[in-house]
Amino acid sequence: MPSTRTPPSRKVVAPRIPHPPPPLLPAINTHASHRAADPPPSSPSARRPWLDHFSFPGVGDEDEAVVFFQQRYLVGRGGGWAGPGGRIFFYCGNEGDIACASCLDETQISSYCYWGLASSAPILQFEDIVPSTIFYDLVSDDFRRKSLSYFLTIKDSWKELDDQANKQDGLLKLSKTFHLCQTLKTSGDLSDWLSSAYSYLAMVDYPLPSEFLRPLPANPIKEVCGNIDSQPKGTGTLERIYAGVNVYYNYTDTVDCFDLNDDPHGMGGWD
Repeated sequence: MPSTRTPPSRKVVAPRIPHPPPPLLPAINTHASHRAADPPPSSPSARRPWLDHFSFPGVGDEDEAVVFFQQRYLVGRGGGWAGPGGRIFFYCGNEGDIACASCLDETQISSYCYWGLASSAPILQFEDIVPSTIFYDLVSDDFRRKSLSYFLTIKDSWKELDDQANKQDGLLKLSKTFHLCQTLKTSGDLSDWLSSAYSYLAMVDYPLPSEFLRPLPANPIKEVCGNIDSQPKGTGTLERIYAGVNVYYNYTDTVDCFDLNDDPHGMGGWD
């Protein structure tokens, strides 16, 4: 949605448009209503509403909380984009809206059907074009590039976690090592919790501090790897793993214990 706030002039390159365009949805409806007729050919047009993205701080401006930037979207009237069956492409900014549209499958507007697809949708996996493990391979590669020693620590930790869980009082010890609010019932719950942290860290490995999912520093994977590698000599593998994921789950150091049933992102709705 176009921002109602005036963007700081020192943050942008292009001049501000004096009269902002109408919202995106009316623009789509208007275009759709004219598709039945043959509109005169013209060059694609661009509209530039002001947007802000999450809560990234401005580079070099500590007093500014939000970076403003311009979003462009095109409405073409040629090359298959006009007339009956013409296509309309739009970008919602974050993937949530498009993913929602994908789940709904289609939306009927002005006698035309529109489909949405998240940019993160694994469409190449539908026909086995890429390996089914490609997402986890890419996540692993993010950590490998930042620190080979931390990557190997994570790799070794899964077996050590299972071995510890199979010992007498092993689940209780794991619960204490990772500062959990409740005693583990299975080691799989802890594995899922750790795996989620690694996946989200790879997805939000931004060069600036962010609070998109939770408060995180700039380059969080680098921070996590630094926490691991800086542990004193003799620190156990699982203790190192805890020091790493603590950056993701408790960067502000305000959490006394971790509830594995906590669902801050509403992911339970997808189960």
